[in-house]
Amino acid sequence: MRRLFGDNEGKVTATGIGGPFDRYLYVILGHLFISLSSAYSIIIFCSWKIYKFMKIHKNSILEIDIQKQLTKTLIVQAIIPLLTCCVPVFIMMIAPLLPIMIPEFVFVLLGLVLTYIPLGNGLSMLLYVSVYRTFVMNLLREGCRYLFDRYISTTVNPLE
Repeated sequence: MRRLFGDNEGKVTATGIGGPFDRYLYVILGHLFISLSSAYSIIIFCSWKIYKFMKIHKNSILEIDIQKQLTKTLIVQAIIPLLTCCVPVFIMMIAPLLPIMIPEFVFVLLGLVLTYIPLGNGLSMLLYVSVYRTFVMNLLREGCRYLFDRYISTTVNPLE
């Protein structure tokens, strides 16, 4: 085993969670990975089925447009936690078992990725729902106009 996981001197360094004291962590992380992956897979599958159903059963153009926007938003909101939670947990579970050295900052970055779920969900609403997107763009325009109009200097012609 030392030849497989160790360096030239046979020393095995920890690359992630590893050791006899935390074998229950693998059970917990495995359960987290399986439950989150299956839950979000079901959400994505159902969202896709709803999207296909709404595509076939068309009502008014406005209803279809709103439904498409909301369905896309829900799909993205289901994928975001899958990428920001399940992938890092999977990497943290598998990393100690691989015969490679992974720098510590990678695990720090993987931990930080877990905090971006709310940001991703909010951004998905802004990107896919046109009413929200229009409101935020108008708000930004008005804010920039207010901010920069205050600093525009007016010159007075002294000869007039």
